[in-house]
Amino acid sequence: IKDDQGGRFNLELIPAAARYSKLRIARTLAFLFKRGLSYIVPYLEGDNNQYHLQENGALWQMSPFIPGIPLDRERYLYEGWRAVPLAHFLIDLRRASEGIPYFSLEETFSLKSYILTLVCRMESHAPSMLPRLRRTLAFLEQEFWDVHDRLPIAFCHGDYHPLNIVWGRREIRAVIDWEFAGPKPEIYDLANMVGCLGVEHPSSLKGDLVINLIGRLKAASLYAEISWDSFTAFIVALRFAWLSEWLRKDDREMVGLELDYMDLLIQNRELLERNWEACSRRVAD
Repeated sequence: IKDDQGGRFNLELIPAAARYSKLRIARTLAFLFKRGLSYIVPYLEGDNNQYHLQENGALWQMSPFIPGIPLDRERYLYEGWRAVPLAHFLIDLRRASEGIPYFSLEETFSLKSYILTLVCRMESHAPSMLPRLRRTLAFLEQEFWDVHDRLPIAFCHGDYHPLNIVWGRREIRAVIDWEFAGPKPEIYDLANMVGCLGVEHPSSLKGDLVINLIGRLKAASLYAEISWDSFTAFIVALRFAWLSEWLRKDDREMVGLELDYMDLLIQNRELLERNWEACSRRVAD
């Protein structure tokens, strides 16, 4: 919508059941913005510091509209310059979110529990797909289950990928869609970003964007060694969240793509990790 001065805004209708979660997100963004995180767009406050306006029985919230430059869906996967603002956001988010008051460690998202619950549901509703997952589940049981509960926790965006970013010419103008924000294993956002780049085209996993991003974050010492050691396994595990989405939408083509992608990551794990280690070391130097 526009105001009388030509300013543009996003106006959102808030379902009553989502009022608490939306309010927590609004307060979280305000907290991070006051801490100096410049990549976000806080919601506007109304009277009495309220973020939600009630009108005709409905709840509304509003934020400034931020224009951006659309991604070239073929080229951006390999554009190494994007690694600089992507890494800076993750580094700045860690600093700004220290002591964030709206979440507790008791709410930490367990990817392991999520996957095991999804598999149980698939046994009832999609048993024909389980044979395709045997290799992946065996890999996670061997490489990930034991380490999962020992991974350091940090506040994460929760859905950090290129399409949830408003891009400027050479910078991030805003990071949007904070619906899944909260305490998670610290490497969650990076694993989601790299996994999303790779699913667009696997060759991007060896491209400048991924290499530069990993190299800059290693140089910044943002993550503990145990997080890096489980990085590839975490990417594989996190694809189950996307698999769940495609199952919910009954998108069989995307379900098949996710299953193939997880197989590809497992089969090429050692090659990918050697390449990331060697190339990212050069970036850090």
